[in-house]
Amino acid sequence: MRSIIALRLLLGMAAISAGPAFGQVSYVTSYNTDQIFRVENGSSASFGTGLTAPTGLALDASGNLYVADYAGSSEGIWKVTPDGTTSLFSVASRPFALAFDSLGNLYSTSQGGRIYKYSTTGSSTLVASTRQNIAGGIAIDSADNIYIANYSAGSIQTVSSNGTISDFVTGLGNPVDLVISSNGNLFVSLTSIGTVLKITPGGVVTTEVSGLSQPQGLDIDAFNNIYVSDSSGIIKRSPEGASSQIWSGSVNGLGLAVSAVPEPSTYALFGLGALVLVIAARRRAF
Repeated sequence: MRSIIALRLLLGMAAISAGPAFGQVSYVTSYNTDQIFRVENGSSASFGTGLTAPTGLALDASGNLYVADYAGSSEGIWKVTPDGTTSLFSVASRPFALAFDSLGNLYSTSQGGRIYKYSTTGSSTLVASTRQNIAGGIAIDSADNIYIANYSAGSIQTVSSNGTISDFVTGLGNPVDLVISSNGNLFVSLTSIGTVLKITPGGVVTTEVSGLSQPQGLDIDAFNNIYVSDSSGIIKRSPEGASSQIWSGSVNGLGLAVSAVPEPSTYALFGLGALVLVIAARRRAF
């Protein structure tokens, strides 16, 4: 009997290590309908209230969702708790994309190419300005290196600690969003040509996904699965290159945020009997 139970435990752990399981939660914005959708197990529901033009999204280490509201009466950065309670986090002008560093500071891009850093209390500091007319995505790696998508210049740029902006990769067309994996690879969405690119730490560019309709928002989970918000819903791309649609819905998904591990903070693993193994979840800030 003990050997059977041990086998079931091992099979369950193998299933966990292979990637996200039942209960993974995604959030995606719909700029056209001024909504955020919470997506779980293929079903969606409206999440958060009172926003007028939600764009970028980011999750903190406690599962709170931060929303860049680009325009209108609720222009600014908002915090939405896991139960859907919405409150103003910081006043901001035309915020677009969001990302967290390792210390829990929030960064945003905004119209005009300005990049701001927000403390945990919401106070802001101007970090740099790219002077681009159209804001693009932002990603921060484990060493707190900042990457931005310069939509107007068709490039990916880095931002140093003193605010110096340097080109990392150029000639990309119009990059919209970007995300970085645990091994340092950048993934960039090119909405106009329906493509997601992969850029290695050495700057080598290859096509990761093609043939999409309008890929915009990107995110990545703890297993390095990439998530893409397309005009038809959310697509998951595994590290091995397999693509699957995890949700179908009509969105203009400029913002996408995916929980690092399945929610709620337990896994239920069922064998042939009623064996259940509960494992505490581990979260991260994006």
